[in-house]
Amino acid sequence: MDLEVGSKAQDQRDDTDEKIAAEKPLDGGYGGVEDRSTWVRIQPSHKNFQWAELSFNPVVTFVSLSIILAFALWAMILPDDANAEFANWKTWVGNNFTWLYIGSQDAWAVFIIIVYLSKYSSIKLGPDDSKPEYNDASWFSMLFACGVSTGLFFYGVAEPLYHYIGPNRYTADPTMPDNKLAQEAINITLYHWGRTGGWSTP
Repeated sequence: MDLEVGSKAQDQRDDTDEKIAAEKPLDGGYGGVEDRSTWVRIQPSHKNFQWAELSFNPVVTFVSLSIILAFALWAMILPDDANAEFANWKTWVGNNFTWLYIGSQDAWAVFIIIVYLSKYSSIKLGPDDSKPEYNDASWFSMLFACGVSTGLFFYGVAEPLYHYIGPNRYTADPTMPDNKLAQEAINITLYHWGRTGGWSTP
């Protein structure tokens, strides 16, 4: 008797949920959560321009755009002052937060390993019956390409040159041959990109 009553109550709740979903369609979100974000979507009505659909969050877009443009204009109008100020900011961050950068990279690596080896590694991000669109190798390749390759593309040449001509213990040694200095610049770069921080952050 109790099982029957419980089953009827569950059926009633399911019917109520279906009616609510039918009356008020939900857009986006996991588990049918209503999308209440302030996104603006612009869809051209002409068939030849359907591909030019625009979707953006006005708060995030315009606030970040204003900040970027302000820094860009400052650097263009007063390049010497901006360059000196940026250098001061970079030095201050390096002197005060290097420990945080190095520690956070190692902490992320340890966190990822713990989650992977724990019961939480089997949690599915999506409905229970959903299946991943890509396998693990594909996901790793995409994340690796987006994260690491971006840094390698920019710093692949710039970083060895920085260590080759920049101030360090090798360039400070006047007795070091030029070819040895170039090799040490490559070694420093490989060491930087070979440690866990450069690979775990992406």
